[in-house]
Amino acid sequence: QKINSWYEWKIYQGDRHLKNILELKNSLKELQNIFKSFSNRLDQAEEGISELEGRSFEIIQWGKI
Repeated sequence: QKINSWYEWKIYQGDRHLKNILELKNSLKELQNIFKSFSNRLDQAEEGISELEGRSFEIIQWGKI
């Protein structure tokens, strides 16, 4: 691409910067999705642990009868 004037050069630079900003925005969105997914899995693990703790308490109580 041939650039003939200072103004064209500035527009070209602006376009490049805009492209970089959009790529960064997309990367940040991907990271946000990864963190959401991790958070959901962590919540599921905590729910599973709570359920197992509840069952073990029931087994212990049942064993005392």
